[in-house]
Amino acid sequence: MLAFITVTAPRRDLDRFMREVGTVEVGKTKLEDWRHKVADAQLADLNFVCDRQNCGVGLQRENNLLHKFRVAPPTIVDASVGFKNAVADEIYIALVVGGRNGQGEWYDDKGVVVRLSSDQPKACHPDYVLRVKNRNQVGDRYWATVSMDSCVSPEVRAKAGR
Repeated sequence: MLAFITVTAPRRDLDRFMREVGTVEVGKTKLEDWRHKVADAQLADLNFVCDRQNCGVGLQRENNLLHKFRVAPPTIVDASVGFKNAVADEIYIALVVGGRNGQGEWYDDKGVVVRLSSDQPKACHPDYVLRVKNRNQVGDRYWATVSMDSCVSPEVRAKAGR
């Protein structure tokens, strides 16, 4: 039973954090309100960094134990919410899966980055942009980037996450 808890705890923490990230509205969600919601979710090992007017709340998880037992390739998920002047300014989520090259060395093989930002407040795009880089030759990575701004509706944002 202890082994099951040890293996699944990082995933459960990540799932809870991602549910909280899903409630954030860029340009609307206030840092203090969201910090209370995250605290209520009882998440361990959150990164909280502030400097003057910018703050970030994030969580990074790796599947070290599953990789050690050769059940899965090394995988890292890094998710964070950035706040500027105490209001949500950016959501960033990255998933990187490792692979082995011809010499047996690990490298970043596949990845997805999702970024929701208020970088261009005068531009308002109601849909997300998906860019995919396919493998052209051995050693190339499969990589996808999903970008959107604060005008994307919750329904379209959920569609981008599928």
